Amino acid sequence: MRVFLTGPNPSLLVAPGRISNIVWRWLQKSFPDHVGVFFGLPQDQVVGRMIPLSRGASAAVNFGALCESAGPDVVISIGDDSDASHVAATLMVGMAQFKWIHILIDGERYHKRPYESITDADVVLAVGGHAADQASRSGCREVVAVGPTSPIMVDFSPCDGIEPRKYFLAVAKNFETSNLFYLRDEWQDSGLAGSGWELLLAVNGADPGDFEFSSSSLPAGMRHLWPASSLTYGVPDEDMVDMIKFSWAVVDCSLNPATALMAAEAAHLGVGAISTMSLPHKGIGVEVMLESTPLKSASGRLLHVPQEGKLAQALRNAALKRPSAPKSCSDSLLDQTLFHVAGRKEGNLEVEVVRPS
Repeated sequence: MRVFLTGPNPSLLVAPGRISNIVWRWLQKSFPDHVGVFFGLPQDQVVGRMIPLSRGASAAVNFGALCESAGPDVVISIGDDSDASHVAATLMVGMAQFKWIHILIDGERYHKRPYESITDADVVLAVGGHAADQASRSGCREVVAVGPTSPIMVDFSPCDGIEPRKYFLAVAKNFETSNLFYLRDEWQDSGLAGSGWELLLAVNGADPGDFEFSSSSLPAGMRHLWPASSLTYGVPDEDMVDMIKFSWAVVDCSLNPATALMAAEAAHLGVGAISTMSLPHKGIGVEVMLESTPLKSASGRLLHVPQEGKLAQALRNAALKRPSAPKSCSDSLLDQTLFHVAGRKEGNLEVEVVRPS
């Protein structure tokens, strides 16, 4: 069976990239006749049966031409509605005939009908209940809610009997710079540094040289773990697991979490989380969630802005009573993907050509 995968660069640490990574690895093991067509894939990261894909109108044209010539049996796409538009365009103009499985990765939106492209997918595997609800409201044919997963959740077993150390681990996206300053100010206000506690900061998704914090620019007890975006550019999963499993708790203050993947990875390793109040974090059972102010962004996403003083208080409380790890499920995404790939339906594509009179 010939299976294509298209989506974000699988080397990125952000949730869509890490989920793309685990699906790509599974695909390589399961189907010898496979191809990966990825957005934002640099030429020096192309390995094996990978193809870079540019965004915009050219994505639809290039992907359509590839499907027309190669004739895939199944196409799996990953991302939100816009990430799947090139697959929808390929089907719309009748360039190819294939079963389409879309893995929906998206944060909360305040629009009632947020999706258009993926309504043509044969099945939508929505990562999280909030994404599943949005896809159902949009009129998708079949929607299945799945849990987030990653290489950490598949390759590493839960850590039992680990003696935690006195530090919190915070991962922040580079484009959420306001949250970096929020972390800094709340840490300083918590006063925990005087008791020997630390807040370790990891920034991902940046360009080399961005956010290289000097020790003098950070308050006492706050450290930047790796230079710039080294999480994106080569920090092994083993190193990330070591930082998570010995932490007292992870801090996930993302403004618009698509999947709460960081908190889910921590839960898999037996570590609790402190997060912003959001449906993705609530869906996996995070115990400590910060009160936040909802903000409607221009892109239609619902942002969760943590309130002043809430993280500082949560850190002080957590130092007295360690947050417990919620239960995590790591296999539903791959199981459902395999089920729908194996259950590919044969059928004829009917295209009606309308000509101007």
